[in-house]
Amino acid sequence: MKSFSEKTHRTNWACAWAICCVFFPALTTSFAQEYATTFIVPGARAAANAESGVGDILDIASMYGNPASLAFLTSTDILLSHRKDWNEKIFHENLTVPVLLSTKVALGVGASAHRAGTFSSSSNLKFTEYGIDVGIGFRIYPVLSFGVMFSGYNGVTDRGNLSAGLASLGVVYSPTPDISYGLKFNGLGAANRYYLSSDGTQSMVQRITPDQSVEIGSTMRFPTTRERPIIVVSIAAQKFVRGGDPRLSSRAQIDENRIRGGIEIRPVSSVGMRFGYLSGPFQRGPRFGLVVSVSQIEIAYTAATGERDYRYDVFSLQVRF
Repeated sequence: MKSFSEKTHRTNWACAWAICCVFFPALTTSFAQEYATTFIVPGARAAANAESGVGDILDIASMYGNPASLAFLTSTDILLSHRKDWNEKIFHENLTVPVLLSTKVALGVGASAHRAGTFSSSSNLKFTEYGIDVGIGFRIYPVLSFGVMFSGYNGVTDRGNLSAGLASLGVVYSPTPDISYGLKFNGLGAANRYYLSSDGTQSMVQRITPDQSVEIGSTMRFPTTRERPIIVVSIAAQKFVRGGDPRLSSRAQIDENRIRGGIEIRPVSSVGMRFGYLSGPFQRGPRFGLVVSVSQIEIAYTAATGERDYRYDVFSLQVRF
């Protein structure tokens, strides 16, 4: 006969497992079997701000939020970023560096790799996608810049490989050092869609038309006299003006709106906390981040969760020169 303590021990484990199944469904549910090429803003800071940095001009990662931000950069940053999507079991790696910074024009280059099924046997969808991103920012006036970003991708699956390209256009207006506004148009070009064959045994790829959207937002910094401001607040609104390919199950709907926002607080210069939120008809959830800075090196982590949004973790290493 089992003792009372043994029964209690088993009951506690059973309760713990039930709680995990309820509150962490990513551990027990099946993974998505479709993925489409999209702009993923690298870095833990952008993730913690729910990618609301269309008006951000703080570092090289801003190039993905708005390519026009490159013209306002004043420091040279190298960014390494790793992201894991828990629902889709996809890993995203990125390296971004500025190549040219001047008072009139700036150029940034990024290299990325997206992998599914390489490090996990729980996902049937398997592909590898390599990308090159090139952003150019032009300072039209001292307070106004224009930018364009081109991204080329090559996806490899069981049935061969396929290339695609995306582009975005942006404008940044920064009348004072403590505030900047951004406007960006996304979705020019074509994207790759990865999916399983009808019998579920092979990973396929096809070229599709992506969603098109307009983003507008602002970023505020205080105080601007510090290299790392104590408080940074970002907010952005995204409106989809054209839905993507009807074969894409996650495509946006016409007139769909998404609101994004984030705040970073640094009680001391070496440690910061980040909080963000994304709200939309089909995506919703908070983000939480932590950053530690030592001299010119910054290490950051962000966790994104939410009942109606993908769960993912982002680690990034940023070196400033």
